[in-house]
Amino acid sequence: MTALMPRVFSLSQTKTSTKESLLSKTPTYGLIKDSIDAKRLRAERECIQGLRSYSDKFNIKISESLLFRFACFYDFDLKKAQSGIAHSRENEHYLNLKMNNDPGLKEFFGRRILFPLPGIVKTKTGHNMKAIYFCPARFFAADPTHCRYVIESLQYVLNDLSRSQQQSRTGVAVIINLAGHTNENFHRPTVAKFLGSLEGKFVPTTANLLIFVDAPPIFKPLMAFCKTVFSMNFAKKVHSIKSSKLSSFFMPGYEEYLPSELPGGWRDIEDDVDDYVDLKSYEDEMKTREEISWQE
Repeated sequence: MTALMPRVFSLSQTKTSTKESLLSKTPTYGLIKDSIDAKRLRAERECIQGLRSYSDKFNIKISESLLFRFACFYDFDLKKAQSGIAHSRENEHYLNLKMNNDPGLKEFFGRRILFPLPGIVKTKTGHNMKAIYFCPARFFAADPTHCRYVIESLQYVLNDLSRSQQQSRTGVAVIINLAGHTNENFHRPTVAKFLGSLEGKFVPTTANLLIFVDAPPIFKPLMAFCKTVFSMNFAKKVHSIKSSKLSSFFMPGYEEYLPSELPGGWRDIEDDVDDYVDLKSYEDEMKTREEISWQE
């Protein structure tokens, strides 16, 4: 899989050619672009309205932000978004996770295994997105509690980083620090579920960039398994690099958002995670309704 090689990150967008650049300056091009944008906006509105009607018809109580996430995740295809909402009943628990309701979830975040990075990371292609950091060396595969909460913490953060419409459109970046990884940190079913989550298998958020950093030699056979989990399209977003190559993906200044345990990182993860847990516990306590529920 050639995508798992150090190279500059690129979303599906490509650079505009010189000819296209010249065309973009003409009045005709501007009119065409406005027409396309208007058509796109109309399609988005129709999809949102259709999902509202669908939810009302089947007595599904769903927040506006989650409704938009489903629409955006399925590229505003109404039938696919409706199907996504219908199938989400199987994963309703993941969509309604709250920090203040589960002491086990709070405790797991405190282990600094997985958490969101502060601020916005800027990619070399000009995309700004939130990022998730995962350190498997602190994950114990033999502990069922770890296997449960590494998945729940991931779903929680994916939900949290998709609250706004812009976040839903952009997706997230995921940085997996494999330094110190051993076979004791690898649980095949949990890894498959974790990687599937990054393609939106359980909640409607997708990773648009996944970077494995500093993979030890022992991880090479395990990477072969990881490759079997990725879809062909998602595999294009996956990279395995040395930490010294992170600058190939992010604009200067990215170091201020990375944990100090990564070479060049500045952040004190102890304080960052404690602050995150405190903030989200308070915000979740203030919520008066679930993100989604089915009325019998």
